Amino acid sequence: MALPLQILLRRFGQFIPPPLQDLKSRPFHPDDTILSSNMSCQAMVRVANIKIAWVDAFPLHLEFDERTATLKLFRFPSFCAMLAIPRNSERTLFDRLFRDAAGSDADSVFETEVARSPMNQDLFVELLCTYRLIFGQHDKAVSQYQKMKPPSSSTTQHSDPLLDDLCGTQSKKCGLFQTIDACPEKLIYSAESDFPAFGARLLVLQKFVIAQSPNTIKALWLDRRDTHRFWTFWAVLIFGGFSLVLFVIQVFIGGFQINLAIQQMASSSA
Repeated sequence: MALPLQILLRRFGQFIPPPLQDLKSRPFHPDDTILSSNMSCQAMVRVANIKIAWVDAFPLHLEFDERTATLKLFRFPSFCAMLAIPRNSERTLFDRLFRDAAGSDADSVFETEVARSPMNQDLFVELLCTYRLIFGQHDKAVSQYQKMKPPSSSTTQHSDPLLDDLCGTQSKKCGLFQTIDACPEKLIYSAESDFPAFGARLLVLQKFVIAQSPNTIKALWLDRRDTHRFWTFWAVLIFGGFSLVLFVIQVFIGGFQINLAIQQMASSSA
């Protein structure tokens, strides 16, 4: 019996993400809030010591291995942009391929599953928005990308110029997000409503980042996950240090005055 393409691919593993309908019905963590500061590439790399692995398969995007602290990111966003740009129909090439594979037989046992193809524009729009969440929203993350961008000089690896636009420049300067009608840039996102397909992976990543604590002065300075706590800590440290310096100076001045008074008393008694 001939199998539809989508079912055949699943026999070889998860080549494509689960349908969005299935992901939306999955139970999320009670607190599905995603803070953009926790998703900054700088916080992940410099504070949480996460390694970035650029991959060629978009279904692996945002897969995170906690054992090795390795985050996989898709290195060819132009592929997603090509499928995310609005057209007359929301059915992408993949979507039509999987739907057409069902055929016109209404009694096919696979028709319902194939018709729920995950390859629609929303998936690719959401994937592109994750680049903004990790890089484009944060100035420090944009600078960090320049140090870790995938190599382009190798004959076996090719660079994607759109990757530099999404990760190497501020998101406000990238017009692609307006073209694809992406969700507005926020400081706080909802995993369920803003990232229905990749929200679960983002929550796992955020949980790992939050659990990490900076252990050096440099890491403390680079840790901007909580800006209120950051400025409070450094304000207390700076003013406390300044007060300590003033106290030490006062002690030395007081000691000098006491020593001078003793010398004057000794000279007057002589």
